[in-house]
Amino acid sequence: MACITKYIKLDQSQTTRRHSFKLAKECVNKRVQQKFLTITATNAWNQLPAEVVNAPSLNAFKARLDQGLESMEL
Repeated sequence: MACITKYIKLDQSQTTRRHSFKLAKECVNKRVQQKFLTITATNAWNQLPAEVVNAPSLNAFKARLDQGLESMEL
């Protein structure tokens, strides 16, 4: 079983516009690879507002995520 940290890493750049827990986007060459879960999940996570990502508890995260997803276009 492959380790997930091999595919998902925190973005090390200093340009974090929405929140400080942005994930690094992997460069892909083929159109089919753009639909991989790691690519689409990274894009969705990076689009979340800071108040969702920085929630103080799991229940607060879930509630804020529901509100955040309603306002986002994925």
